Amino acid sequence: MEIIKEMPVSKGSLGYLPRGFELTPAQLARIQYKNDEIKDKFIKYNALKKRQSESRQNIIIANAIEDIGGISERELKLIGIALYWAEGYKGTACSGVELTNADSAMIKLMMRWFRQICGV
Repeated sequence: MEIIKEMPVSKGSLGYLPRGFELTPAQLARIQYKNDEIKDKFIKYNALKKRQSESRQNIIIANAIEDIGGISERELKLIGIALYWAEGYKGTACSGVELTNADSAMIKLMMRWFRQICGV
């Protein structure tokens, strides 16, 4: 971009100019410094976006947990049926009720469903 400011040529034309030119160690070091500077800005920008995303996600999770605490018995019944349909084991070798999920909140909700709705 610095060359474009100094020379009135298009970016496309500029792509052909460096061929055949040897850069000095100082020029190469400056290019490396600029690349590192851009990379650092990119890393900081991504870290900021990640923090913002995590913050929004935490708010959504907190709201969902609050909402789940206030669900009706009918809603709990429907949620449990849907979760068992999606996550429950229904094979012929199954001698009981099985649910596979690594999310602790999901397991707590299913345990609530088993206790309140199924009477387990």
